[in-house]
Amino acid sequence: MSKPKKTQEIQKKKIKQLKARLRKAIIRIRKLKRRNCALQRIRPPPGGPSNTTPESSGSLTSRPSTDSHAALSRSDLNLIPIRLKSRPPPQITKSSELTEFHYFPYLPFEIRVPIWKLAVDTAPDRRVILRDGPLEYSEPNRPNALPWAQISSSARIPALLHTCHLFRHQARERWELSMAVYPEHVRRVYIDVATDSIFFPSLTLLWLWQERGDQREVLRIAAESKVFVLCEGKISRRCYTGSIIDLEEFNPASNDDGNY
Repeated sequence: MSKPKKTQEIQKKKIKQLKARLRKAIIRIRKLKRRNCALQRIRPPPGGPSNTTPESSGSLTSRPSTDSHAALSRSDLNLIPIRLKSRPPPQITKSSELTEFHYFPYLPFEIRVPIWKLAVDTAPDRRVILRDGPLEYSEPNRPNALPWAQISSSARIPALLHTCHLFRHQARERWELSMAVYPEHVRRVYIDVATDSIFFPSLTLLWLWQERGDQREVLRIAAESKVFVLCEGKISRRCYTGSIIDLEEFNPASNDDGNY
């Protein structure tokens, strides 16, 4: 069983040697072609007609002339000045703006992370208009109680959250799911409390969210975000006397202790 392996190895070595010889031959042929082109551009001597025949001056592979003065050695060819055609200057064309870069996933992780952070930090702020939808749950023992509702929004989710898993993890440091009417409810709206503006459709929904929602989320949004209420089609910021809309008076950042 060992003999076929040896023959295969010998064949592989021979193939490699033949390929190497073929490469050398191709390189040598190219050099000869370049030298042939250079010889064709040589001017005849100004003293008289050339002693070489057209056949001998046409290519390197032609037979040399019988005249001893016409026979040129390689060292003599190197001394003859060769006049080459001047190339036209390259035309500089303005490249179109790069709108797509398909090789970004192949970049090192150390380069991609700063680009992600820059994209997240420079993303523009948004206007998040909330909307409410009634839940099927009701309180039969309390007919006058306010209905239970859930908060959603038609605002587009930031596109950076759809790029990839790692980019989504980086972007969620800025945009968080918020706006649950009560602590156990599912949060459906991505909000950046530092830059986004939040618009409630009514004072009733604002009151429900303030009374039944997570108080930590309520205080965080009231302290850092811009909260508005749409009253009869107009935007109002002081149409409610609670602690959410009166943001001019509610400013915990001025407290030295940092407590709400």
